[in-house]
Amino acid sequence: MSGGKFNYKCFQISDFANSLQHEIDINNAEWDGTTDEEHEGQHLSKEVLAVVQQAQRTIEYAAKLAREIEWLYSGDHGEESFLKLVTDINVQAVMNAQEYIRKQELEKEEDND
Repeated sequence: MSGGKFNYKCFQISDFANSLQHEIDINNAEWDGTTDEEHEGQHLSKEVLAVVQQAQRTIEYAAKLAREIEWLYSGDHGEESFLKLVTDINVQAVMNAQEYIRKQELEKEEDND
């Protein structure tokens, strides 16, 4: 069997993460007050947007794990390669979280100045 044990639902998670990132990018874009499809974002506050961005990263992480699990159950991975891939995903997630924390700390310092 090749892929698809869970009907490729891992890609629905990934699509959601990508769509959410697009909305975040729209929110971050310079907005001149005109209404068009590219600027119909929610225009969320910086504080709320930071939480949404972290959630997007978590969803993206879940999508990567779901893909590897789908491939494992479909017979596309052996246990050893699955464990290595998941470890790599986890390491990258930790590095991303550390970078996020550093950015948050820098922003707090800038706000205090």
